[in-house]
Amino acid sequence: MSFPQCRGKSNRMNLTKAYDVTPVAHVMLLPGQKFEGCCEVIETECYTFSYANKSDPNDVGLFHVGKHCADDFINFSGKEAPPLFNPLTSIGARVPRVPGIPGIGGVNQLCALNKEIYEAISILTLAWGPPKAPLQKFLTYLSTYPSTSMSDSDVQHLNNIIGKVTGRTLTGIIAQLGQGLPNLRTFNFPRVGIILAAHAKPNNF
Repeated sequence: MSFPQCRGKSNRMNLTKAYDVTPVAHVMLLPGQKFEGCCEVIETECYTFSYANKSDPNDVGLFHVGKHCADDFINFSGKEAPPLFNPLTSIGARVPRVPGIPGIGGVNQLCALNKEIYEAISILTLAWGPPKAPLQKFLTYLSTYPSTSMSDSDVQHLNNIIGKVTGRTLTGIIAQLGQGLPNLRTFNFPRVGIILAAHAKPNNF
C-alpha cells in the first residue's frame, strides 16, 4: 500500500498522527534533475521518509518529498533531519541552509563504514530515482544506528543489489553521472572493499 497523497499542511499534520514517519535520507539533486514527490515535483532536495501505519503493521514503506513538505513532516513528527548528501564540490555547488531543523549530527555522526553506505545509496538515488523498498532496510538501519557499523551480510546484500540492478559498478555509475559535471565529488569506499574482499565477493562498488 502506498503512502497517501500529502499536499496541504493540515493534511501532513494528520498523516503524522496516523503514521509513524521518519526521515531517513536527504539528497541534493544534480542540476536539472526532477523527481516525482508525494507533495509536488522535487527539484532541488529529495527527502526520503519511512512510514508505518499505526493501525496496520503491514502498511509500511517509503515516500519522498521536497524541502517544503519535509520541513512540515519533520516538525510535526518531532524527528530530526538526516544529513544532507551533496554530490558536488563547493565550487558551483548549491548548499542550502535549513534554519531551525537540526540534522542527526550530520554525516560526522555516521561511523566510517555507514558514511560510505549512506553516500552509496545517495548516489544510487541520483542514478535510479528515489529509493524503493529494496533499500529501505539499509536506510532504516543508518537512521537508527548511525554510529554502529552495518553488518557484513548487509554490506554484501547491498553489493548484490548494485550488481544485479545495473550490471555495473557504483564507480561506473558515478562516472556516468559526472559527465558534464566537472565539480562532481570523488567517492571512495575502502571499508566496503575490505569487507567484500574478506568474504571473497566481487566488488560492485
